[in-house]
Amino acid sequence: MFFVLVSTILAGMTYTSSSFEMGISSEAIEDAQDMTTGDFFEEVSDKYSDWINKNNNIHKMNSYAIEWVIMLAIVGVIFLIGGFTVGFIGIRGDILSYGILIGEFIVSFIISILISKSDKIFEIVLADE
Repeated sequence: MFFVLVSTILAGMTYTSSSFEMGISSEAIEDAQDMTTGDFFEEVSDKYSDWINKNNNIHKMNSYAIEWVIMLAIVGVIFLIGGFTVGFIGIRGDILSYGILIGEFIVSFIISILISKSDKIFEIVLADE
């Protein structure tokens, strides 16, 4: 349950943390009234790269957070299913329950690696197209 909870919190933070800067602000427009056309376009072109870099950094951070959300959600479901299985079969504290726990860790580790390397995997799979 812990992983599902952390995944949910991280998902909420990811989806609500983005504050994109799109275009020129109202303060800059007011300041531009005193500028010549050439100065205005120079100011906009100077700020444009800053806007792009800031938005790129936001996208990059959100992509990492979304990757973690997906991994934690899957790991949480794996451990939840394992816990239900141990409880349903009634083997809590038995050697088999520890085997299931180790199996959950192994499956979670493999799935997490596959998710974190998915870009590379898709590049290899789609390289022929």
